[in-house]
Amino acid sequence: MPEDIKEYIKKRLSEKAKPEVIKYEVLSKGFLESDVDKIIKKQTGISTKSYIVEKFFTRELFFKLSSGFGNDQFIYIFLFLLTSSYFILGVTVGLSVILSLLFSMFLQDLFKKKKISKTMILITGIMMALCLGLIGVGLFYELSWLIIICVLLLALGNVLIGEIYSIAFGKKSEEKTDSLLLTKIGGYSLFFVVIGLVLSGFFLNKYNAFNYANNIIVLIVFGAAGLCLLISVFILLNLMETKMQIETTSIFILIKQRLRSIRKMSGQIFKNKVVMMLAIGTAITGVIQTIGITYYGVFIYQYFTNIAFNGFLNVAIMFSVPIITSLFSTYMAKALSKQYGNIPALVFGTMLIAILPLTMWLKPGIINISMAIVCSVIGGSMIGLTTGLLLSNNIEPELRHWYFQGYTLLMVLAYVVFVPLGALVAEFGSFMGLMSLQVLFAVMAIVLVLVVVPVYLSIFYIEKRKVV
Repeated sequence: MPEDIKEYIKKRLSEKAKPEVIKYEVLSKGFLESDVDKIIKKQTGISTKSYIVEKFFTRELFFKLSSGFGNDQFIYIFLFLLTSSYFILGVTVGLSVILSLLFSMFLQDLFKKKKISKTMILITGIMMALCLGLIGVGLFYELSWLIIICVLLLALGNVLIGEIYSIAFGKKSEEKTDSLLLTKIGGYSLFFVVIGLVLSGFFLNKYNAFNYANNIIVLIVFGAAGLCLLISVFILLNLMETKMQIETTSIFILIKQRLRSIRKMSGQIFKNKVVMMLAIGTAITGVIQTIGITYYGVFIYQYFTNIAFNGFLNVAIMFSVPIITSLFSTYMAKALSKQYGNIPALVFGTMLIAILPLTMWLKPGIINISMAIVCSVIGGSMIGLTTGLLLSNNIEPELRHWYFQGYTLLMVLAYVVFVPLGALVAEFGSFMGLMSLQVLFAVMAIVLVLVVVPVYLSIFYIEKRKVV
């Protein structure tokens, strides 16, 4: 390596520049990564690779702890306890998902038109941290409207922060900076969600958080979630090294152009019957899973209030099961799909997902529900994997982006129609208590088995006709 570059590295280090920033600057001049690493390590004793990995891991640690402390299930339970309305809870969650889908659809294109500034990231992080803290305030003072607003804002913030993180993560992977280890970070860090979830459940139980009004524990738990999130955002700021090029296109023009393109391209893509049936089946399944996630925690909290670990800790432990299961569910899904084929795996995966609402309906019990959750996670992995394989066989690579854009609009339509219906089913006859939720779970299981499974079987029939 030329002496002037070595001197440049020494000079930047003396200026207190961060090693990973110096590395990026020198790599952009075309020098080898291994040479740059050697010089920086010789001067500082720090390996830029391990330094970056540590930052990603630390960011994930605090972000996952935040996800545990301020877990969605606890927020849904508190919102129900505060409003005593299954309908308000269902509509709030449904609206947050719709906003997330629409926002994410335009976000990537928006980043191509506007600069990703650290100020924007910081403002988003502070807003999300405040929202988590304000959820605690809303519970303390019994302000349901404040919690609903915070839930909606958090949905948008999570999409933005997630997209920015994926950009930073992708750039580091492209630089081959311990890319294999970076890929595993997400899996390793899931255990911190479990830790945060269980600790939060324990303290909410211990200090009787079901009496949330004027109870300082709700301020502490959600405040801790907000603090962890803010720390993770500060670390993310350090991982951002580049800015997107600025153009002057208005966001409203961008949305108009995007909708016009989606309408044109999706019309061509969805003429394929396999693709159309696959989109319908997965859209219905996605809506049902969202409805389930909205009410499963509430049901578990109410049904097992004075059983086993009681209240919130029961919810925490039982929702730790899918987090741990997700670490190996993909491998099981791959093995089953390879053994039996894509369409049988779709059908089997749907049946596995149906086991959870079926269990909640017919035989709710701690062990039964825990095993049903495992089945549901594996089923979801199977559907995700086989859907990707079927799409790759039926859509050209350059058209897949447009499929997912059109599919997002289909999902939004499905949520607009079916989430309020699900919320109405839950609310209808609420005088029956938990029975109204069990009626909803029964409907969910029946729709999966009698509607979604036949949709997937029709794909088998369509494929068979093609062969003939």
